Amino acid sequence: MSNFEYQSDDLIFEWDSEKGECAIAIVTYILHKGAPLTTEQRERLKLLENMTDEDIVYDEECPPQTDEQLKQFKRVNPRCKEKATG
Repeated sequence: MSNFEYQSDDLIFEWDSEKGECAIAIVTYILHKGAPLTTEQRERLKLLENMTDEDIVYDEECPPQTDEQLKQFKRVNPRCKEKATG
C-alpha cells in the first residue's frame, strides 16, 4: 500500500512564441493526510481566502459570465465534507 492519501497530476502547457513550440510539463502533487501545511502552503491559503471577485482575470477565451449563464453550471464532483486542516 502506498503512503499517500491523494495524488493529482496537472499538465502545464507553455507556448514559446519565438520558437513556435509548446513545452509540456507534468506536475505531481502528493497530499499526506494529517501532514502539517508548509509555510508556503499557509501563505497561498491566506491569499486564496482573501480573494474577491475583482481578483479574477478574464480574457477573450474566458470572458465573465452573466447570472443566467452561471445558473446553468452544475457541479461534476461532490464537495468534500472534510475541511483541510493545518
